[in-house]
Amino acid sequence: VEATDRAFTRAVRLAGATIALAGLLALAVIAATMRAIVRPIARLTGAVMALGRGQLDAAALDDVGERDDEFAPLHDAVRAARDQLRRLLDRVRVEGDRNRAIVDTALVGIVAVDAGGRILIANPAATALVGRPREALVGALFADVFAPDSLRVAVGPDGTLDVADAMRQPRFTTRVRLPGVRAFPAEVAVTSLPVGGLAQWAVFIHDLTEKHVAQRALEEARTAAESASRAKSAFLARMSHELRTPLNSIIGFTRIVRRSKDSHLAERDRLFLERVQAGGEHLLSLVNDILDLSKIEAGKVELVLESIDVAQLAREVVPMFESQVADRPVALELDLPDGPAIATAD
Repeated sequence: VEATDRAFTRAVRLAGATIALAGLLALAVIAATMRAIVRPIARLTGAVMALGRGQLDAAALDDVGERDDEFAPLHDAVRAARDQLRRLLDRVRVEGDRNRAIVDTALVGIVAVDAGGRILIANPAATALVGRPREALVGALFADVFAPDSLRVAVGPDGTLDVADAMRQPRFTTRVRLPGVRAFPAEVAVTSLPVGGLAQWAVFIHDLTEKHVAQRALEEARTAAESASRAKSAFLARMSHELRTPLNSIIGFTRIVRRSKDSHLAERDRLFLERVQAGGEHLLSLVNDILDLSKIEAGKVELVLESIDVAQLAREVVPMFESQVADRPVALELDLPDGPAIATAD
């Protein structure tokens, strides 16, 4: 009996040890399994939360690498989301830098305001218009910087802005007033900014002071030019009379002397008178062309084309220069071909 009891006791102890060992093994297996599952899940959870916070370079993402187990698809998805988010943020950053550069380099003043009348953005052109640094403008009340009514903007009792009147026209010309500083002519445009469903507006202000100064200078120059033109016309009209009258007298008296039967002129004297008359008539023709006010005002001289004998024209012109070489050792000769030389000229 005692031997049987001892055998039974040993069997019970062996069974208990076996069960204990099996339990320990089971716990080890469970612990290993939990470690293999929980740790990757925890890492993935940390990585996703970091992505949600925008922490693309957080340490929680360092473990998201290449895997060949059951969690590989999840890891690949997180990595793909991280890379795509990085690309999107880079694109947003580039677009933001570009838009900021455009606004900062714009030649017109740009001011963004919210519904509460606070200035959100002011570009360098706007700061130059009001004579304040950007730090003093951003956050300031719009009504403290600009006279709202000069920009067709109304301010409510609670300080909110009403830009309905300003937005009825795409752009309008007004005289912008800066309280206590100055007023200047400007072209203004007010547009809404659909940002996150918030009521915000952009106010574009183009200073027209230089343009108006240039216009005034242009008007003064035009007035001066018109005055000079009238003076020129009066001068030419007077000169027309002063030149035509003595020329007509010279031509008329020369013609009378040449045709007079009582005049005892030598043949050479008559030749000189003919040249005086021809020269006077030619000069009168030139004066008539030059002093024709209607042609001068129109900026053109009409051409009257006709057939002329160049040989005969030369015979008429050369004698006009004989007096200039008469007292000089120069011989002025005319060598023409036989027959007329016809050309078309004015």
